[in-house]
This record gives sequence, structure tokens and C-alpha cells, in this order.
Amino acid sequence: MSRYAVEVLPAARRQVKKLSSDAYRLVRPVIRSLAENPRPNGYKPLHGKLKGLYRIDAGNYRVVYQIKDDVLIVVVVKVANRRDVYR
Repeated sequence: MSRYAVEVLPAARRQVKKLSSDAYRLVRPVIRSLAENPRPNGYKPLHGKLKGLYRIDAGNYRVVYQIKDDVLIVVVVKVANRRDVYR
């Protein structure tokens, strides 16, 4: 499998910067691992208005992302606590 580039959108980057250090330690390796495998065990396709996006869990946090297979890019759209991620 080819390696994907991981792009974090500015809004998601701001969300990551606001995380506690413990939450950051959970989320960071999950985002980095998407370069090797954008469809890891436990990833879920989203539905409705979020169709075309995927999510992966990082503790109580969710990383929402898009996969662009044609150009080998994973775009991280949002990083938030599970209770807030879909608001």
C-alpha cells in the first residue's frame, strides 16, 4: 500500500492545539497512522451531511477525515470530543 500525505485543515489544527496534553497524546499517533493506513480497524464511514467523511476513535476523541485515494491524501477535517464532534 502506498503512503498517504496527511493534511490537517486550519480549523482542525486549532482544535488540536486546544487539546489537553493527555488528549493530544491520544490523538497525535492516530492522525499520524492515517498516512500508513487511512482505513484502520475501527474506522467508520459517516452518513447524512457528513457522507464521504470517515471517523476514527482516539480515546474519547474523534478524528473526522476525508480520503482522497486518487492523489493519496488524507484530509483531517475535525478533531473533537465525542460528545461535541457532530455539532
